[in-house]
Amino acid sequence: MITHPAAGWRIREYQAQDRFDCEDVFADCVSQFTWLAEPQAAPSEWVDTRRYINTWVAEVGEAETEVVGFLMLSARTAYVNYLLVELDWRFCGIGQGLLDVARDFTGVPLTLDVDEENVRAIEAYRALGFAPVSTRAVGGRRQIRLEGR
Repeated sequence: MITHPAAGWRIREYQAQDRFDCEDVFADCVSQFTWLAEPQAAPSEWVDTRRYINTWVAEVGEAETEVVGFLMLSARTAYVNYLLVELDWRFCGIGQGLLDVARDFTGVPLTLDVDEENVRAIEAYRALGFAPVSTRAVGGRRQIRLEGR
């Protein structure tokens, strides 16, 4: 577990009881993606050892905790499937903390895709050391592949 006492958050491995909280974070974050033509479905498998999917959650609170973000990683390829943090908890180091956990877990640079319209996320990833390596069309929209150190 990684903790940031000053900011009040902790990062830990996903547990089965986190599913609905992670789905809420997913729905909240994706609802802000106004460029998407269709609603996005939450991941079906939060942890899948057959496909080497690992998930970590960021939580806040002491006696009663609340999940405020998560990172889902395809460990074999070091690909970040999802990194989502609730709006009220952005710019508190949670995204950096989740990426640090994933980097430590894989031991290699991470890659991820971001919709070209998601300018705020692209700027945040660049500030975290990610650089664009390619672009591609996916489902009628353009995505940028970023690689981090």
